[in-house]
This record gives sequence, structure tokens and C-alpha cells, in this order.
Amino acid sequence: MENNQDVQEVLNTLSNSISANESFAASIAKAASAVVAMESSHFAEQQQKDHEQLQRIAEQHQQEVRQEQQQQQDQMQQEEQQQEQQQQVEQQQEQTQSLAPQEQDPTAALQAAVIQDEQHQQVLQHIATATAEAESTLATVPITASPQPPAKAAVGSAEWHKIRRDNHKEVERRRRENINEGINDIAKIIPSCDKNKGSILREAVKYIKTVLAENERLTSELAVATTAKHEIERYLLEKSVAEATIHSLNAHPPSYRPPTPSRMINLPRLPTLRVAFGCLIVLCFLAFTFQFQPSFARGRWNTQDGESYEERQRFPAERAKSRPTVPLLKVPDQLYLTHDVAIPENIPVWTQEDTDMLDTTIGFDMKTEMLKEEYGKTQVLKSPDQLNFSELARSEKIYKALWNHVYPIYQKLSGRNDREKEKALIQLAKTHPEIDFFLRLEKRLFPWVQYVRQSSLSLHSTFKGRGLVFCAGNGQFEFVVTSIQSVRSRLKSTLPIQVFHMGDGDLSPPRQDYLRQMAADVEVIDVTNILDNDYLRLGGWAIKPFAMLASSFEEVMFVDADAYFLQDPAVLFQDPGYLATGALFFYDRTLFAGWAAGSDWLKSVTPDLSSFTRISRMFRRTSAHEQESGVVLINKKTRFLGLMGTCKMNGKWERDLVSHRIFHGDKETFWIGFEMTQEPYVFMRNYGGVIGELRPDNENSVCGAQLHQDHRGRPLWWNGGLYRNKNSGVTRYLDFGYWMTGGGHQKHRERDTNDPEALQEILNEMGLKSRDQIPQEPKDAEWDFDESCLAGARVNMLTDREKTLANGYVGIDKIAREEGRKISVGEAVNPRGHNWETV
Repeated sequence: MENNQDVQEVLNTLSNSISANESFAASIAKAASAVVAMESSHFAEQQQKDHEQLQRIAEQHQQEVRQEQQQQQDQMQQEEQQQEQQQQVEQQQEQTQSLAPQEQDPTAALQAAVIQDEQHQQVLQHIATATAEAESTLATVPITASPQPPAKAAVGSAEWHKIRRDNHKEVERRRRENINEGINDIAKIIPSCDKNKGSILREAVKYIKTVLAENERLTSELAVATTAKHEIERYLLEKSVAEATIHSLNAHPPSYRPPTPSRMINLPRLPTLRVAFGCLIVLCFLAFTFQFQPSFARGRWNTQDGESYEERQRFPAERAKSRPTVPLLKVPDQLYLTHDVAIPENIPVWTQEDTDMLDTTIGFDMKTEMLKEEYGKTQVLKSPDQLNFSELARSEKIYKALWNHVYPIYQKLSGRNDREKEKALIQLAKTHPEIDFFLRLEKRLFPWVQYVRQSSLSLHSTFKGRGLVFCAGNGQFEFVVTSIQSVRSRLKSTLPIQVFHMGDGDLSPPRQDYLRQMAADVEVIDVTNILDNDYLRLGGWAIKPFAMLASSFEEVMFVDADAYFLQDPAVLFQDPGYLATGALFFYDRTLFAGWAAGSDWLKSVTPDLSSFTRISRMFRRTSAHEQESGVVLINKKTRFLGLMGTCKMNGKWERDLVSHRIFHGDKETFWIGFEMTQEPYVFMRNYGGVIGELRPDNENSVCGAQLHQDHRGRPLWWNGGLYRNKNSGVTRYLDFGYWMTGGGHQKHRERDTNDPEALQEILNEMGLKSRDQIPQEPKDAEWDFDESCLAGARVNMLTDREKTLANGYVGIDKIAREEGRKISVGEAVNPRGHNWETV
């Protein structure tokens, strides 16, 4: 049995050696594969053959190892059988000897001793043979099974150390063989190489460097060829633009632009047709020589400085021959007496020529550039430089042209519902490149809208009716209860109401239930169930435009939680400015004159600006604030794209890195979002005033909340709650009785005279000759911002009805705050347990 254990240990040693050899063989095979993989593509076929050969060698080696192991196991089983037989013979002999009589014949005993001695000699001879075989090197171990079992040397003996050295030598020998085989395989790949290992490896390194240098040279030549190609395309584009210019001058009149006095005073008076014909020839020559860009291209495809001429001329060159545009908005002349109207630039419509161009090289480059994703759901941006708002403005204008082109196609698709229509549209996109481009561009610009739908088209088709939209979290609960009850219980408005929040963590379920039950036709909605909040990561003011977008109303009026009306809010849906343009905004207070960051930023990202920007207080630098977003009206059927542009300005990284940093929160993003998409809108021409009480130390000053008037000049709504000055911590309720209109009507043209061009226009418009003749306009009413007081204009008294309404809201607010306290501590509340009309 001892021999049996020795044999087993020897087999274990052999098995470990074999495993090590396998790992070395596999490592060398991988190294050889890695070296071969670095070679040029010209040797790919040879590499595959070498790899297959190495695999066959490895498989053959593994097969031999398995055969050797099986032979060793068979040998061990035979040795065990022989030992068992030997033991049985010895036992029989001992039993026979013990049973023999003491008086046995000496001759027989001698014969038995001789036989036993012969058997002992055979056993000793067998043990000596096994020991001799165990002391031999691994290189001499036969593959076939040995008839004699090897003996194991004692641990620590000379024989034991010799076996360990032999095993290590065998491992090293096989490792060197595998390395040599890999080097020989490399030598077969490297041409004209000496059969020396050092030379082979040196040549391999040189060969790899040569391949890399050749690849770099080819890359450089490709770049030079690409540049040459673009240069050729540039010259072809110059020719196309010039030809298109001549064609447009002959066939199409220029698009109408309202003349200004400065343009009218400089109109040329040409005496003869000969001069006119000569000027036409000169103009054509300039078109060829100085890369003339036609006027119809300026509205849509303006780019930043530094872009190539090819990029600036891509679409004008293709579209110049056929230039249908969206007609200019026309509004009644009397509207300009009560509103400031934003008339956008003409936006060209999408044509078949544009669709054909998408399949060209220029179209492919344009799509690649515009469909490049700026950030994903989980990506974190840290710098405003990572956002390109100039490119965003251009992309939104192209998206607008595509949307207006695709939407009629979507409406005509057959399907029982929007889901089936969307499937049909996606199927149609496989054969219509402009539809495919539209869907992909929308995914890049507005990824959050394709959340539970395939496109914004299906969302647009769901809008119906009119309604009010509020946004509230736990912190705004008491405000929104008071605001909704003031509309429902006091003003008797029947408009449906939707309250949006950002999940149960934003507005708790008990508060949601309270809002649903306290008044008729009030719906509470989680905006993250409609739009993908993984992209938006909504918070704070940013939810407002997304709530308007997600609401089911076609005509939507957003109302701040702390905004209160003195008239039924439904009257705003009949406002002349809203009816004319589909979007109505209100001015903020006139504050912080001289601020230029906002106007400078807007002019830097989009040169396509509406008629409003030149007269805005922000561009004239008479106020840092332009819009008050406490109440916003948008018709989503007609101004859907303007609202989408506003939402884009309030995306996670757009607001955190740019828009909410430059401007005060979400306010300016509404009208600037409309400017980015060139959608029309109006501002009510009265500026943020004040409603509240007289200042104790000055009867010509009114202190309180910010007031807004209707187009007739009467108080309509105010923002800022019911407290005397909540921003300064004064939580005493106001005693409403007075109001004052805010400053901002003055143009203060004397402030614009530092700009020579602006000065000339002012002089021409006013019929003056010099700067000294410009009159100094009256001083604006001024705000004491810290005290929330306004002075410098006429003090007006509220009517008895207005006083009753405003001061009656205080009673509602007291109940709302008590109900909010009870919900916070877990007490039961009854939303219908109060008579909201009389409290």
C-alpha cells in the first residue's frame, strides 16, 4: 500500500507539471496572436493560418497529456492488483507454515525456506526496479505504462531534490520550446529575416514601426485629399450661389422688409435705366467675386464667425432657386397701441429640393453635425462651453421647417389612434429621408418628449379645450389652495384646472388628495409620467414650461401658486394680442438699468431676432428684467414649437449652465425660447406695478405685491402672495386698497446716442438734426426693491369690489395654512368642510 501512495504522489507531480506546461503554452499562444494582430492588413490571411496552426499544436499537446494521464492511471490499477495478489500468496504461506507439525522433515523445511527466500528476492527486485525508475529524469519517463510501480524518495532526501530539479528543468525546457516556436512563426511572417532569435525580434519591432508609420502617412494623405475635395466643393458652391442669385434677381422679387426712416432717407434715386442696367452687371460681378449671399438666405442659415464658407452656404446654394416662405404675421394696427408685438423673420418651408439634398455629401455632413448628441441621460456637464446655443438655434429653425412639413403627412396617415399613426410614420420614414431626419433631430433636441410616444406629433394631436395650469410642491401647498379657491369660489371661474408636481416626494399623496377634493374639476398630475425626467431632472422653476407642455389643454394659461386675480382669468383668452399671435406675456418690473449680459448673449447665439427685440428694455439696457412669468398664455395648437423652444431652455444642463445663470430663473426663457424658434408673441404694454397699501412715511408711494393690468389698464392679477413683503420676512397680511403702474413706457432715446447708427435712426425718426435736440424724457417710476415699494407715478385706489376680493383672499389663506399644518402632523382634514365663498 505504501508503494501505491508513492505512485500516486508521483502522478500528482506529473499532473501539476503538465498543467503548468499548458498554462505556458496558452500564454505563448496569446502573445504570438497579439504580435501577429499588430501587423498590417496585408498579412491578415497569414495571421489566421498561424493562429489555427497554434491552436492545432495546443490541442495535440493537450491530447498527449490526457493520454499520458490515462496510461498512468491504468498502470496504477495494474500495480494495485499485483500487490493484492502478492499479499494473498504471503498470507497463504504463513498459514501453511504455522499449521505444519514441529517434527517436520528438515529437507521439506529447507525447501520451503528456499521458496520463501526466492519470493522475497522477487519482491526486493520489484521495489529496486520501481526506485530506479523514480530516480530517472522526466525526459526519460516512457509514454507507455511501466510494468513496475515507481518508488517515492523520502522528503528532503537527495533523490527527492533531484526529482524536483528535473521537474523544473522539464518545465523550462517546454517553455523555451513554445517561445522558440512563437519566434519561428514570427520569422515566417517577417520577410528576409535571419534565423536568430534576437534578430527576429528586432526585425519584428522594426516591421511594426514601419506599418504604423505607413498608416500615419496614409491618414495624412487622406486628410489632404479631403481638404482638396472640400475646396473643390466650395468653388462649386460659389458658382451655384452666384447662378442662384442671378436667377432670383430675374425671377423672384426680394422678400418684404418694413422700411425704417434711415432706409427710406438713403434710397437711391437713379436717373436712367442705363445706370440701373450697369448696377445690375456690377452686382452680378460681385456675386461671383465676393461670395455674395442673397437676402433670402440670411433669415435661416446664419452661422457663427469662424465657420467655413462651405458651411455658411450649404442650404442657400441648394434652396436659392425656389424660396417659398411662411408669410409674415399680420396684426391689426390698433394692436400696437396696447401691446408690443414680436414679428419673426420669415422661416422658409421645407421643399422637395431640401429632401433631395439630404442624400448628397453635403446633406450627409449636415445631418452628422446636427444629430451629434451633446449629452446623455447620465452624463454630467460642468462647463457652458460644452453647450453650443448657436448650433441649437439653427437646429431648432430647421426642426421647425421639418415639423411644419411632416405634421400634415402625419394627419393624413390611416390609423384608429395615435399609436397606429406613429407606427405608420416610422414605417414611412424608411423610404422618406426627411421624415427620418425629422424623427432623429427631434430625438436629439427634445429626447424627453419621446418617452411614452414616438414623436411630438402624437402629443400635439391630443390637446383640447382651455384651462389653467398650476405647479406645486409641499412648500407651495398653502399658496395653491388659496389661489385655486380664489378662482373657483370668489371669481366663479369654470375653467378646468390641472396641478402638476414631480412625484410623491415633491407633493405628498395626502396633499394631492386634498387638492382633488376641495373644488370641482381639479386634476393633479405627475409630470414625470408624461415626460422623461431622466433627461430633465426637474427642480424649482424649471417645471413650469414642461407642465404647460404636458397639460391636455390646447389653450393653456399657466398661473403661479402665489398669483391672484381680480378678474375672471378667462378674460385673457379674449385678449386682442393673444388672439392675434397665440402667445401673451407680461412685463416684469423695470429694475437694474445698464445690464448688458442678457442682450449680448442673445445676439451672440442667434442673429435672427424678431421686431420686438429692438424696442425691448433689455436691449435698450433700461432694465435687467423683461418678463414676469407668473401668468403665461400659449395656444399650443399654433405656438407649439415656441413652447418646445422654451422647454429646451429649461433642460437640466441648459438651465444650470446657461439660461438660469444669465437670467433670473425661468422668466426670460419664455420669450427667448420663442425667439430661438422665431415664433410670434406679444407683451401686454403695461409694466410691473404694485398693489397693496400706502407707505407710512410717504403717501405718494405704494408698497406690496407686483401688479399687472389688462389691455384697458385696469388691475388684473398680482404675483407675490398676500404678505407685506415675503422676500424680506415680513409675514403680516397686506391691507389692499391702492395700486400704482410701473415705469417702463419711456424709451429714453437719449441713452442710445453713443451708438452712431442708433443715433442716426433716432434723429431720422424724430426729424431732428443733432443729438442736442433730443428731449430728455420724464423720469420713470422707481422701485425701492428691498421694501417692495414703488414711487414716482400716480397713486390709484382699488374699487370696492376689488378691495373685497383682495382682502377676502386673506381669509382663504388662513384656512389653507391651518389645513397644511394639520396634514404635516398627520391630522385628519376635510377639504369640503369649509364654506370657501364666505370665509
